[in-house]
Order: sequence, then structure tokens, then C-alpha cells
Amino acid sequence: MGKGQSYTVKQVSGNKVLLSNILSWIDKSNVEILQTAKQVKATTGNSLVIVDVVLGYNTILQLQKFYDMRIQESSPSSLIKVLKKHLGVVQVGLMVTSTILMQRKAKTPVDGKISAKSNLVMYMQTCINRGMTPF
Repeated sequence: MGKGQSYTVKQVSGNKVLLSNILSWIDKSNVEILQTAKQVKATTGNSLVIVDVVLGYNTILQLQKFYDMRIQESSPSSLIKVLKKHLGVVQVGLMVTSTILMQRKAKTPVDGKISAKSNLVMYMQTCINRGMTPF
């Protein structure tokens, strides 16, 4: 565990936390939880989803579970197809159109992009933590 590195919290138990890619429990006093992230126990399982506005592995994994998809570790392209279907988008390609529709549904700023720190991703993460599909 290096100073200044970011990890995803996998599990919390009392004063201990289990971080992604770390094979042992870490005392909470040795971990700094950033103010921009909030931990909420997902209602659909035991995993924690960090609302950190970043579209990362755990968010994609949880979305795949919500939409009853086969879990894919490599590319989120199948997830994009499922999200498009739920948004009513039938054309192939043009992710910008889908992103705009997602942003409108989420009532976030509409620019057709999923930026590095995205309000749209925060909306999706919040939905996951509430046990509901975002779209």
C-alpha cells in the first residue's frame, strides 16, 4: 500500500477495511477517506460502491449485475448496448446520442460526454446504492 494511492473499499468490518488489491485487512486509522467519496452499502449485495464520480471497474460490474448481464471484465461495450436498449436508442454507434439521453434522464449537465469526474456517473453510482437501475 503506497502513500497517495487510491483503492476501492471492498468491505468494512468494525475498525477494519478491506481494500481492492490488498490481501489483508487495514485499520481504518491508517486509511484516509476522501471527502468527495461516500460509502454506501449496496442493497443488492454485500459489496460497497463508492460514489466517486469515476466510471470504474466496480461501477461497471454492478451495472452488469443490475441488468442481469454476463459479467465481462474486458470491455463495457455490451453494457453500452444494454443501456441504449433501456434508453430506447436503436442505432448502432453514436454513443454521444445515448450519453445525452442518459444525462437528460439523470438531470445532469448535458454535453454528450462522460468526463473524468462525471455527474452522470455519480447518478449511476447513487442508483446502484439505492438498489435501482439508472435507466
